[in-house]
Amino acid sequence: MKKRRILRSERGFTLVELGIVMAIIAILAAVAYPTYQGMRERAYIAEAKASLQEARVTIWATFVEHGEKWPGQFITGTSGPTVPAVPAPAASNGWSYTMTGVNDDGDFVVTATRGSTTVKMTLTSEGTATFETT
Repeated sequence: MKKRRILRSERGFTLVELGIVMAIIAILAAVAYPTYQGMRERAYIAEAKASLQEARVTIWATFVEHGEKWPGQFITGTSGPTVPAVPAPAASNGWSYTMTGVNDDGDFVVTATRGSTTVKMTLTSEGTATFETT
């Protein structure tokens, strides 16, 4: 039986070559992870805005139901203003919603919070909604 000579190129990878490949993979992961985190955060904010749009529709339904009375005109209470029953969106997925009532300008304010992300929707009596993210 003839012995086959193993050439240097057929022996496999050296430890240095494997180390270089692992270093390249680590660098790529370090670059990709912050991008992934940013995209995830933007997705959370988009989810909150969509849910707040559902709350906006509910508030407008309340507005129409009370016949031209904007929520600030029918919120009453002895120890301070109370917010009419506006249900939070059903699929909250970890978001907590706070109906904070009417601000000094007469605009209705709803806040969504998840972890350190807060999205505040301000709904004016003209029906326009603005969003602030913190």
